Amino acid sequence: SDSSGTWTVNSSSADNRVTFAYDYSAIGVPAAPNSTGTTKGLRMEANLTAAAVAAVSVSPKNQLFGGNYRLHFDMWINVNGPLLGPATGGGAGSTEALTAGVGTAGNRVEWNGAGSTADGVYFFADGDGDVADTSTTVGDFGAYIGTTFEGPSSGVYAAGGQSTSDQTSDSYYQNVFPGGQAAPSFQRTTYSQETGTLAAGTVGLGWHDVIIDKNGALVNWYIDGLKIATVSAGSITASNIFVGYWDPFASTSDNTNLSFGLVDNLRVEVPAIAPFISGQPASQTVAQTSNATLTVTATGLPNPNYQWRFNGTTIGNATDSTYTITNAQTNNTGSYTVVVTNVAGSATSAAAVVTVVVPPFITSQPASQTVNLGANTTFLFTADGSQPLNFQWAKDGNVIANATGNRLTLSNVQFTDAGSYVGSVYNSAGTNSTASASLSVVQLQTSTSGFTPDGQFQLTISGAPGPNYTIDASTNLTDWFNIAILSNDTGTIQFTDPGSTNYTQLFYRVGAPRN
Repeated sequence: SDSSGTWTVNSSSADNRVTFAYDYSAIGVPAAPNSTGTTKGLRMEANLTAAAVAAVSVSPKNQLFGGNYRLHFDMWINVNGPLLGPATGGGAGSTEALTAGVGTAGNRVEWNGAGSTADGVYFFADGDGDVADTSTTVGDFGAYIGTTFEGPSSGVYAAGGQSTSDQTSDSYYQNVFPGGQAAPSFQRTTYSQETGTLAAGTVGLGWHDVIIDKNGALVNWYIDGLKIATVSAGSITASNIFVGYWDPFASTSDNTNLSFGLVDNLRVEVPAIAPFISGQPASQTVAQTSNATLTVTATGLPNPNYQWRFNGTTIGNATDSTYTITNAQTNNTGSYTVVVTNVAGSATSAAAVVTVVVPPFITSQPASQTVNLGANTTFLFTADGSQPLNFQWAKDGNVIANATGNRLTLSNVQFTDAGSYVGSVYNSAGTNSTASASLSVVQLQTSTSGFTPDGQFQLTISGAPGPNYTIDASTNLTDWFNIAILSNDTGTIQFTDPGSTNYTQLFYRVGAPRN
């Protein structure tokens, strides 16, 4: 689309022309390398008819670029023929250059012509390599600070400090740009002058990747990855960028249809920064069926992508800075890491261990009991869940000191021990409690029931239901002998002593069971 409304065009004269959204396929130029099938870009022309040195510069409106950044675009410099290689370069008026730079205010022409107020750092590349080696104002590859041309002995050129370091004749350029470019077939067919090929070291009649990189106090210039020059950025005070076209010679092209520069896919980029993890995911213990959320904090430029892993295996669809395990189960227990990635690199987090704990659950309840005063008794319940399990008993809602097992034994039970007993079990996932078990304490009592018709003595015993009530007898209260072991299933039993008829005097005692 036509984006001319967002750009400022600065021209040295009316004898220049800029065309936005120009379909360069109409002149036989193929799509630029970074295009996706489109062939529209910016066409720039200078010194159309006036036979005067001229230049034009184009800057985006209302843009400021701070810190480190780079201007990046596809460049094509068309050359009018005939193309005679190193002999004469191209046809009449063919030596024209595409320019680009950083640190401009965006409101001036970037060149060193008469009355120039050029600012920033910028670069100049012609298409046919026909600038004389003896020139002190331009080179086939030229670096500028404001209006000042950095000559071959300035030390800014990566080719070296020799007199040819800014010329296409230098082997530094010829090793990367071998020459031999011919005009596109449409141009050769339509314009009979478009014959021959360009010399080694030239960058005309082909697409090239151009980067002007501001990095700290330096500005670096690359074409197709080859460093052309490095200039100090100390003079930069403004913050815009530009691309332009410059005819450094007064001679006009013998065919303006064939003398132009193209820029496509222009962008300003910030340097990529590899991801850095500033906040690690934290290990955690969660209850079964609850949720666990892991979070990582990472920086990088561009913003990094995330991929979570479980025990080293990629988790599907886990591509955010947070990962939530829902309805956690024991098979979710393990080690979780996240890999953060962008074009500059990747970083892997520390492992966060998630432990899924099964809350305790009761597998058997304590039983209510009735016991005799002075007896021993035990409450017991069983539980399961993730270890370690911890236990605590309470009576009538009050915690019993040191009662921290699943078994509670009471010795020499008194009436004050009667009440409601509840056992609790807990772990890191939660707490569970038993049903209430009651303890009733009764006094063991005996009473004489009399004699049977045949004279056998009868004794009534009241106490806690249970087995192993012992009945002993003695004739003198000193020597005792056991006469029965009874079960008391209901709490009251009647005992008849068939041997009582053999004695004139007997004493009886009853022993209550002790659990």
